[in-house]
Amino acid sequence: YTWLTDPAGTREKREPVDLTPLVREGLIQVMRLENLEEELTFVDLAASIEDGEAVTAALAFHRGCSVAIDDRKARRILEERVPTVQLVSTLDLLKLWSQDASVSDVELREAMMSMRSGASYVPGYRDPLYAWWREVMHGGAS
Repeated sequence: YTWLTDPAGTREKREPVDLTPLVREGLIQVMRLENLEEELTFVDLAASIEDGEAVTAALAFHRGCSVAIDDRKARRILEERVPTVQLVSTLDLLKLWSQDASVSDVELREAMMSMRSGASYVPGYRDPLYAWWREVMHGGAS
């Protein structure tokens, strides 16, 4: 979901994000648990973290994928229980996008502002890329 705002910047309502175009283009792949091992890993993880995070991590563990996740508790549990799964953060993805696509400072700042208003996401100061985020938000991307 994303928050829609009025011209004054006040949140009006939440609206679902349509990922269909990304799935059609092959940028996102929809996966489901397909065997007992995946299901057992999911059940084990779901005892400690939310179901969506648990199913994502179970699939990543068994299929050799990475997981994009920001929740500190979930990251800690995944690091302990499925240490072979590579964890990436929202800021990791933004930085990679900005470098690979040669995104301008203005466009990157706008994306971060949209992330903050639409997804209510502000990185914590413990995030390894927090200083980079603050630098971009305050006018000087590197």
